[in-house]
Amino acid sequence: MTGNVWRVLMGTACMQIEHKYGSVCQYDPNSQQWFGEAGDVDGAGTWSRFSSPTGITGNVMRDTLFVADTHNFKIRQIAVVDDNVTTLAGSGVSAHVDGTGTYAQFQHPVAVEFLESAIYVADQGADGSAGGRVRKISLVYAANGDVAAVVTTLAGNGESGYDIGNGEYIA
Repeated sequence: MTGNVWRVLMGTACMQIEHKYGSVCQYDPNSQQWFGEAGDVDGAGTWSRFSSPTGITGNVMRDTLFVADTHNFKIRQIAVVDDNVTTLAGSGVSAHVDGTGTYAQFQHPVAVEFLESAIYVADQGADGSAGGRVRKISLVYAANGDVAAVVTTLAGNGESGYDIGNGEYIA
């Protein structure tokens, strides 16, 4: 692949992400098998492990992908230049806690979207049912390239339904 184009095929344990530098995980169309095991491991390329990666978005200016790692209750980032996978936000415990980095907790993150300097997350109810929240991860970059991921709740209170209001009661 050339330029800032990514092609992603999702599996239960990993993703095949093709980009200008190579790919993160492989899929064999002959055996119809994904190479990779489910798990929760940060690391380079195929050494990393996911559990039901369901959403992906990217920051083309920084050659970074962001993945909703649903069953690990985390948002992971992939540095496209070397396929290094790290946990951006989420502790690995299914809960609703705003905070920074791994001090934050997600119930069931299923979709992500990058816009300007933030990632927006659709965080479903604890069992993947209705009643979720819309979360925002504000990315604060340091001069050395490190990033702080500050997670806040934009809308939803964890209950099903809707109400036109200030966002707190929308679910």
